[in-house]
Amino acid sequence: MSSYAVSYNFPPDFMWGTSVNGQFLLDKANLAYLYQLKDNGINSIVITLTWSDYEPLKNNYNELLIDSTRALLSRIHNLNIEPIIILDNSEIPQWQNLEKRNKNETFSTERYNYSIHLAETLIPYTNIIGIKCSYDAMYSNKQLSTETEAIQDTRKYIQSVSEQVKTGLIIPSDIFRKKKNSFLFIPKSVNINSIKESEFDFIGINSDSATADLIKNTFQKSKAELMIYSDGVHSTAPHTINDMIIDNIYNIWMHYQQGWKIIGYFSEIDLNSETPEKNTFKKVCNSNSLELSTDNEELPEKWVHFLKD
Repeated sequence: MSSYAVSYNFPPDFMWGTSVNGQFLLDKANLAYLYQLKDNGINSIVITLTWSDYEPLKNNYNELLIDSTRALLSRIHNLNIEPIIILDNSEIPQWQNLEKRNKNETFSTERYNYSIHLAETLIPYTNIIGIKCSYDAMYSNKQLSTETEAIQDTRKYIQSVSEQVKTGLIIPSDIFRKKKNSFLFIPKSVNINSIKESEFDFIGINSDSATADLIKNTFQKSKAELMIYSDGVHSTAPHTINDMIIDNIYNIWMHYQQGWKIIGYFSEIDLNSETPEKNTFKKVCNSNSLELSTDNEELPEKWVHFLKD
């Protein structure tokens, strides 16, 4: 019986992380969870801040949540974990929907004001800020261009305040559409050229939606780094989650081998559970490598490919 073993090594500064939403910021148990992250080898954490949570009323920000965010970021820094802030512009506050105004005239200014208010508050606590746009903003439609302009203006402002802060564009996962046998593609009407020509430091891609080849073919001309994240873990059948995690990590390694600069991989994994995917992720984080080995010659074809590559 043959034995196969392989190790896919990542660069020393590669980030392995998890992600949390705004509710985590108000959780009094978040410090204990941060220690748990540290124990599991995770060196970064993605925190998504949604527009509707932080500006529930027009021009009236949730200062309690902002204070909690600052306090959490301080704790993260003290543990030598890198915080990554994602400003989610896609979840529109209720007051925005209720106002009967021309959306094209208001979205740009109000999205910009929200993003700048949070960025000014949080820049001292983070070196990486990503700005998430909505599905609509990705299309080449002049009526929907205001959000893209607001995102670009936010990037410019952040860079003018602090050159050391990396700014990135987070691509919405629903931009990718399925077609027969799970083949994934991007609609022709999506304005990819504007992404390639942008001056963002990195582009955030959802690995649950986009295949490795799709990412390569779509963004290969961009000079930006990649940030790969996964948010479909909880909606995936339990017996396939571990395979999905390993597939994603292997694909990231392939991008790295092909010369692409990558910030890191961030996955929503329940660290309180003793599951195969949690144990796999922990091993990868601690060793900074994906290690596979087996004596079983009757493996699925993809595993044989991984082990013999």
